[in-house]
Amino acid sequence: MLARLKESVPEERALISHEIDKAATLVEKRDLIAGRANIHVFARGKTVMSASSPALDPDKLAGVSVDAAKTYLEKVPGVSSVSVRATPFWSGRMPNAPERIRVEVR
Repeated sequence: MLARLKESVPEERALISHEIDKAATLVEKRDLIAGRANIHVFARGKTVMSASSPALDPDKLAGVSVDAAKTYLEKVPGVSSVSVRATPFWSGRMPNAPERIRVEVR
């Protein structure tokens, strides 16, 4: 059941919690002789954007100014707040090498 819910979550999102709605369980078909039944179970889940989302790819942030990186990330659907920090602090630009950029999702 949880596996089916995880399958329905888009690749760019991560499932962080789930809930089975026991009140909405539905017996669709039953066979008392064979001892089998088809049951529909309704589940809900809460997702967050995954750090592996294509929208958060470090290649998209490489070499741009800190302000441009922040503006880009604020426009990504599903992002509620953004914090961008560059080192050294006075550089004002993101590293040119994407492998030096770390994206955290909270």
